[in-house]
Amino acid sequence: MEIFSSIITGVFMVLSAVVGGVIALIINQLSRGESIFGVSGKGNTPRKAKALYKKWKKTIDNVVSKEGTPGSYDTDTLLEIKAKRYRLQADGLCCSSKMFNRLKAAYLYTAAAYASYKRGAAGNHEAGQCYHFAGFEFWRLGHLNPAGRCYKWSGDIFVNNKEFHEAIRAYRGAIRVFQEAGYSEIVDILKNKENDVIYKTGTLIRPWWDKKGDFFGQLTSDTINDEQEGQEEQVEQREQVEQEEQVEQKEQDEEVEQVEQERQEGQEEQIEKLLDFIKANLRPAFFKPPEIETEIQNQLEVIFNTQSFDFQREKITIPYSVKCYTPDFTFNSLSLALEVKLCKTPDREKRIVEEINSDIPAYQTQYRNLIFVVYDFQIIRDEAKFKSSIESNSNVYVVIVKH
Repeated sequence: MEIFSSIITGVFMVLSAVVGGVIALIINQLSRGESIFGVSGKGNTPRKAKALYKKWKKTIDNVVSKEGTPGSYDTDTLLEIKAKRYRLQADGLCCSSKMFNRLKAAYLYTAAAYASYKRGAAGNHEAGQCYHFAGFEFWRLGHLNPAGRCYKWSGDIFVNNKEFHEAIRAYRGAIRVFQEAGYSEIVDILKNKENDVIYKTGTLIRPWWDKKGDFFGQLTSDTINDEQEGQEEQVEQREQVEQEEQVEQKEQDEEVEQVEQERQEGQEEQIEKLLDFIKANLRPAFFKPPEIETEIQNQLEVIFNTQSFDFQREKITIPYSVKCYTPDFTFNSLSLALEVKLCKTPDREKRIVEEINSDIPAYQTQYRNLIFVVYDFQIIRDEAKFKSSIESNSNVYVVIVKH
């Protein structure tokens, strides 16, 4: 009788342990959002986090569809606001001790990335960063499929944004995750992708698998192989487009260069005409020798007005180093500055050379062509020697008028 009682007690204890274990398992499964005998858990579960993400994603899609095309001002502003809001919330939750909060942070980073991605080129960097953060959060929670996808999306976006170091880092994260998940074919393709970024930086490659922001499609090797088949064709198309752009850019550069050359030739012709008028008319304008440079400037102004030259007199100030320079005359249409010098003594001849050498670098900061008119009282004996060093500067002319 005692033996029978002991057996009954033992069986009861075993049954109690089994029932307790089953109840604990059910509670654990329900808390994780998984179904047990058709009953789903409620409250803060992974299923609820995913449902929240779907809601956020739908909100982003509605912004794009209602406000206009991506890149328009209203759409871009709203998407930027949403991306910042989602990222700030994710930053606040990612270090939480509660698993649901950390999972919610991962989905918030994904929503922020998706909103930035929908902004187009303006949001590429932010999208790449947030997808990378989301991948890390999913990975440390053991959600390998979304983690790998987020890392891969991050790499795609960084490649398109020509941030190749960041792209390689993201692809390596995806490789690590898919190795852990056992996707050997995907790992091989991602390694090739990483090498392609390393050795062929600048190559743009289509996104794989499914649309960015959608975790809910079936991930298979067939979808990857389908994308890989079109990869070589896309690279060839991209290279062809780049070659066409280079040819077009070269033609535009040649056209601009030709227009600039014609413009400069026109300027040189007008400058030669101006030089001829100065040589022919300045000396006859004086019945008696001028005493100061202002008298020469006055006569030049009369000459320029008679020929309808478009000029300004002492209107432009040019800051250079610690000084400010004011040319006597400026001709903006000819990109020309003209300066007058009066040479009455041998000492003045030397000072004029020093002044001209000081004026040249300052004036050339704003004007391509320079003319120095030197009115000489028979002081300069060797005109060629006086002019040669000065005129060795590009587009600098010296006119010596003898009285």
